[in-house]
Amino acid sequence: MAALALIDYSYLLFHSLIELAPVTVSLMMAVIAYGTMALRRDDFFLTLAAGFFWIGLIDILHILAFDGMGVFPVAGPNLATQFWIAGRLAEAALLGIAAWRLGRTVPAWLPVGLGGVVFIALISTIMSGTFPDAYIAPDGMTPFKINAEYVVIGVLILAWLGLWRGRKRLEPSIFWLMSGAILLTALSEAFFTTYLAVTDGANATGHIIRFVSTWLVLCALVWTVLDRPLTFFSGRLGDLDLMPNVVLLIDKQGKVRGMNEMARRRFGHSVLGLQFSEAFPQVRLDALAQAETAWSSKDRHYLVSAFPMQEGGLRGTVVVARDATEEVAAQRAKDANERFYRDVLHTANAAMVVLDTSGAVVDVNTATETLLGRTRDEILGNNWIELAIPHCVRVQVLEEFKKLKRSTDSVPSAYENLIVEKSGTERHISWRNSVISAANGEPLLISFGVDVTDLRESERRFKAIFHASPVPMTLSTFEDGKYLDVNPAFERVIGFARDEILGRTAADLHIWVDDQFSEDMARQLHDNRQADGLKGRYRKADGQIGYTQGGAALSKIAGKICVIGAFQDITSEEHAMQSLRATKRHLEKSNQELLRFAEAAAHDLREPARQAAIQADLLSRHLRSDDPEVLADLDAVKAAAKRMYRLVGDLLRYTELGVMPPEPEAVALDQVVRQAVRDAEQVTGRSAAFLISDLPVVMVGRRRVPMLFQEILKNALAAAAPDRPLMIEVREGSKKNDGLVYVEVSDTGTGFDPVFEKQAFDLFRRLGRADPEHSGIGLPLARRIAELNGGKISIESSPGIGTKVTVGLPEVPQD
Repeated sequence: MAALALIDYSYLLFHSLIELAPVTVSLMMAVIAYGTMALRRDDFFLTLAAGFFWIGLIDILHILAFDGMGVFPVAGPNLATQFWIAGRLAEAALLGIAAWRLGRTVPAWLPVGLGGVVFIALISTIMSGTFPDAYIAPDGMTPFKINAEYVVIGVLILAWLGLWRGRKRLEPSIFWLMSGAILLTALSEAFFTTYLAVTDGANATGHIIRFVSTWLVLCALVWTVLDRPLTFFSGRLGDLDLMPNVVLLIDKQGKVRGMNEMARRRFGHSVLGLQFSEAFPQVRLDALAQAETAWSSKDRHYLVSAFPMQEGGLRGTVVVARDATEEVAAQRAKDANERFYRDVLHTANAAMVVLDTSGAVVDVNTATETLLGRTRDEILGNNWIELAIPHCVRVQVLEEFKKLKRSTDSVPSAYENLIVEKSGTERHISWRNSVISAANGEPLLISFGVDVTDLRESERRFKAIFHASPVPMTLSTFEDGKYLDVNPAFERVIGFARDEILGRTAADLHIWVDDQFSEDMARQLHDNRQADGLKGRYRKADGQIGYTQGGAALSKIAGKICVIGAFQDITSEEHAMQSLRATKRHLEKSNQELLRFAEAAAHDLREPARQAAIQADLLSRHLRSDDPEVLADLDAVKAAAKRMYRLVGDLLRYTELGVMPPEPEAVALDQVVRQAVRDAEQVTGRSAAFLISDLPVVMVGRRRVPMLFQEILKNALAAAAPDRPLMIEVREGSKKNDGLVYVEVSDTGTGFDPVFEKQAFDLFRRLGRADPEHSGIGLPLARRIAELNGGKISIESSPGIGTKVTVGLPEVPQD
């Protein structure tokens, strides 16, 4: 009322006093905000205080520019009104930004710096004369000034809407204080659009209302940064900022009333005013009093606890969230290692045996049970040598066991011996042995064994064929050319006895007359791993010169690179011109046989089955056709070798999957399945009527998933019934809320007895099919791919109706 009385006495004095009041309030807000930085828990009022500091400076210039102050050389209502409009535009923008960014975190320097930039820009445009005129005497306010006031009112309304939107983050009293401030500011601006002269009543009323609105902002600031923090857990927040854990102060209503600096970093914004359940979803505040609770957010894991606190007559709860991400990661890594141990060792194809120092069995895997034909309970605790080692080799195995116990070398050792099954059958096992320490520090012997019985049998057969072959053959080292073995045919041709040849080189025996022959062989073997079309002269033991033609190939035997050579004596062809053509045809035919053998040997001598098949084929060409028993034995050798070769190839594909973890990415199964259909039809040479529905997108490794569906479709194509067309349907299965999406592959093939469904994914299980083309590894391969990708697979079948394979693969995470 005193200010109103001054209007009649001196409007200049009234204006100066009424404007100095909001200026003082603005500067007080800045001082309070700066002085209470340690107690600050919300950046809303930090932004307001920093902005009102610069607005207060603009208002000072507005006061000094008023007509009669005598500060500016060119003073008057236009300059004062320009400063006024600049301040109001800045104030409206400030309130709008602060309200719509309520709860957001900003650095302390940003609102101060940004306000300074805006202040300099506005003052520069006014003082340079580029700012539009706001008041022209005697006409009064310009259209720019009036429209600017309307813009300010519109922005203030938007600011109030932003405040309403984030009202849950504020105390109710603070919300109403700020709402009153914004709405009163808008009301004052409405009065400033109606006055005719700067000294009339509308102008004075607007100034008074604006003073009240600024005072309300100050009250809200003081309530926020001084009153509430100092009455609720007074003096605690500064100490809590030193804690490395997330700390929240919760009032009796379950709302967040305080938070330390670590909490601000964790949440990335203020959670003041929110319910505890909004800050920590899925964690019950009352349950924290009884026990620590685990809680995860994004990629971090926390252990949350709570305890009551009372101070200043107020009661509340202190919630502490300890970051346990590293502990969880370590535990998960440990669990993963244990699962890896179980998965690899207990599901591996190789047998695993763990013995203590007395020779008692501590642990075995499934492969060992299968190998011995005994259950786990029948094996554990028994002495390994007495249980599984034949009497004929027990002494040697016992000596090897004692040697391993005395050894301090950590490098695994290799050993091969016989074991005896429960049925009495003996098998050759190649072992890799190591000494490890148990959890109690006691040494344990762990051995991994591979059944090489079939390999040794194949080697025996190969050796028999090698020595029975009518084609002269040699086996020598590639490094120094020393002969390791020769067959009788070579002895007969060369004239040297076997004992005279082994351990010596062709140069030692002066076999090759022409150096070009050995040079060509060495060059071709080095470049191509095989040598073809070799032709030259050789010297027999009695000095006679003969002619030979043949080939050679590299292969690895017992870790050494060796050369398998096959040669045909062509001396008679060179000496007998009349029979040259017939002899030439014979040599060409024989050379083709040798080349086939050399090509097989070049692949790898680790696959003696492959070589045995080729040698059996060679022998069958030279034996009489009226000897059916021998021919039948040779056919059996070839069939067994070929099956073993296919099995090894499939097993290599199967084992490769275990060391190549896929990199997951979003893969559209529509394209994958359609390509798998084409590949399966091409590989099997069979076709069917396909019905493919829309398929989902999954999160898997792109390279291996096509193989998964190709193996399933190959099995489906192979199951065609002879009495009806084969139909194969691929569709999306029903969801099970387990993080997987399912694809079903159904066929109308022959099917099989459901009793075998659990065994369908066992290695080498062919579900009764006698077709040797099927190795029994297709479905296990599919299961391995699915499981490596975090999925699973199952099968259902009915004889005469068909089979359905269901594959579950990880779904694409939702953003």
